Amino acid sequence: MSKFWVVMFNIIFDPVGNRPQLKRFNGDYYAEMKDEERTLTASPHCTLRKMNIRVKVDHPFIPWIVKVRRKEGIRCIDVFEAVYSCFKTTLTPDEELRYQDYLKTDWCVTAFKFRCAKSPGITYVNERQGKRRVDLLGERTFFGGLTYDGDDKWTLALESHRRFAPCYM
Repeated sequence: MSKFWVVMFNIIFDPVGNRPQLKRFNGDYYAEMKDEERTLTASPHCTLRKMNIRVKVDHPFIPWIVKVRRKEGIRCIDVFEAVYSCFKTTLTPDEELRYQDYLKTDWCVTAFKFRCAKSPGITYVNERQGKRRVDLLGERTFFGGLTYDGDDKWTLALESHRRFAPCYM
């Protein structure tokens, strides 16, 4: 039996500015999420006002915590925006030094070039803006779901874009 995610979201793209890329599975295929789906509460069980999300990846050097806060209650789109915002951050000089060996690997260089080519704007300009946190994830940039760990702590699973190719990329 094949596994389908309810939501398909590639974290290299802005979920608000690039609306068509945020999709949901309707039972047969992925379709663009409607506004009412984007604004659903993040939990059907309670009103969440704070989430701290760790990323579950094969690389132990991903230290960033995605923080989601909203007094009125966290919505799905708030989670997607927070994940995107955390990983779109350009690497600091300290981070570039710390991860220099990883940044030279084929998978990281490929991820960087892919993001620069697929992101809005001119590829050359995107490349000149530098490496971002998301580039360290390699091809694992698809939202694969959240697991609750207790006390406002969550774990984000990320999947390979190859899982959805060629129909999506």
